Amino acid sequence: MVTLKTAGSQSVTATDTTTSAITGTLSGITVSPAAASQFVLSGLPSSTTVGVVAQPVTVTAEDPYGNVATGYAGTVHFTSSDPIAKLPANSTLNDGVQAFSLTFETAGTQSVTVKDTSSSITATQSGITVAPTAPTNLLVTAVSSNSISLTWNSSTGGATGYLVQQSLNGSTGWSAGSSTTSNSFQQTGLTAGTTYYFRVVATAATGTIDSGYSNVASATTTGTAPTPDSIWPSSYTPPENAYSYGAYELGVKFTSSVAGEVTGVRFYEQTWMDGQTNLGHLWSSNGTMLAAATFTNESNSGWQQVNFSSPVAIQANAVYIASFSTQGYFGITTGYFTSGGVANGPLQALSNSVAGGDGVYNRSGAFPNVDGNGMSFWADVAFTPSTSGNNTAKASSPASHSIAVGGFGSSASRSDQSSHFFISVPARTPAGPARYAAGSRGATPAVPGSLSYRRPIPQAATLASLLKKSFLASGSV
Repeated sequence: MVTLKTAGSQSVTATDTTTSAITGTLSGITVSPAAASQFVLSGLPSSTTVGVVAQPVTVTAEDPYGNVATGYAGTVHFTSSDPIAKLPANSTLNDGVQAFSLTFETAGTQSVTVKDTSSSITATQSGITVAPTAPTNLLVTAVSSNSISLTWNSSTGGATGYLVQQSLNGSTGWSAGSSTTSNSFQQTGLTAGTTYYFRVVATAATGTIDSGYSNVASATTTGTAPTPDSIWPSSYTPPENAYSYGAYELGVKFTSSVAGEVTGVRFYEQTWMDGQTNLGHLWSSNGTMLAAATFTNESNSGWQQVNFSSPVAIQANAVYIASFSTQGYFGITTGYFTSGGVANGPLQALSNSVAGGDGVYNRSGAFPNVDGNGMSFWADVAFTPSTSGNNTAKASSPASHSIAVGGFGSSASRSDQSSHFFISVPARTPAGPARYAAGSRGATPAVPGSLSYRRPIPQAATLASLLKKSFLASGSV
């Protein structure tokens, strides 16, 4: 006896197990589906939003073998865990299959059930996440130097609360959010004269189902924003006496006598450094990168600053490293930290006597923990104290600070011949660390050994003119 279980035109073949040539086939057997014994629901999304109309759902009647029960003539009825969902009316199926649409109206985890009105045939799709609608028409207004008020149109569909999130640039660095059950909120503890961006998200049930975001709106607190502290003031011109080239991470170790927030990183740019894309980083003393940002709109020379998307809180008297990456030429002051550190207000750049030295470097993007033997690469930090007031003491250099043109370590002697200078053409680019391939201008340095450098480029000249002179002197042009 043969039992066929798949509807359609089928065939049966019999073959002798010993002599395979002995065989026979009966084809053209029409197999009809058995009576419906189950429903299958399909098409519903795993997540949706309250009020989104015409969510598709298909009901299929099947026999015990998974065939579509084309002869099913019963009536189907819909129910849902959402008590106010808009469900299809009772209906028959067309040859065992029918598409319907429905709309959820209550946020939460919902289910849909379809049942035959005259039998026990039923099916359920559960675990459908329904989010509340997003808040709309967010409006923000500065109230004072440290607070901003927000109002918005409430979400629909069972929102149980809201999260108010803020950012300093409106695109990244959003806070985790402040909770409220109202459609208004006042954010306090802000900084005077500072622009803040806000968005609101609605939550439902246990708080794990969130709506989409509202529109982003911004306001600027009243008053004047405090000028961040830095190790060197913007009026200070570094006494650079050397330069080098390569893809490096160049940093300075610093501490603050008070707790506060690092808002960004600074570095000093010479005219002949222009054209690079620089990144700023903040590191803990053990090598954890705490923040990163890309410098934009740099001026042709002078102090450059990039602000992090969110300020980074730092502890008093803890050691941190502010650094910037370079892909080309950069200036150096040799032996700058060997005579001591530099203090300005609550900030202090540490002397080279600290463990690991100060004036530190590494490959671009890597934790700058290689001792530069007191060199300053003129990395700096932007810092706002948590305590009241802003200490603006004048920056001071090390008391017995002397600057000597030359190397360090085992190659410390170079003469200062102010009547001439030397700059390498591309094929003779100053070598980086000991294992850095000289002449590979775009290469990434190997694990640093000793940083090689050249005499300074006179600031009155441009890099292009110096390269031209160097080519002419060598007879390469």
